Amino acid sequence: MMKNEDKLALIHKRAHQLRHRRDGTRLWLHGGACTALVAVLVFLIGGTGAAAETDTLFTGASLLDANVGGYVITAIAAFMAGTFITAVLIKHERKIKANKNEKKEK
Repeated sequence: MMKNEDKLALIHKRAHQLRHRRDGTRLWLHGGACTALVAVLVFLIGGTGAAAETDTLFTGASLLDANVGGYVITAIAAFMAGTFITAVLIKHERKIKANKNEKKEK
């Protein structure tokens, strides 16, 4: 028969596994959301040549020359990627600090 300490250790191990799986799922979900946003932006800004001439579609690139839309898409995609990577790294750093604190308490 298992002691209470062994049972508690198994519970903590399982909780850690579930947290790890949940974090991985969230990471993929956020990455997919960023990809979808980039696709929407490409779709919206992709028609800037006609929009700049007819003024039917108002986007950020419609204020610029029709040939500069690619730079706007690149800038927005780079900003989104930087924001996503920063958020992931901050989360990872907090997790490392929490693990160190748990080891100190034991």
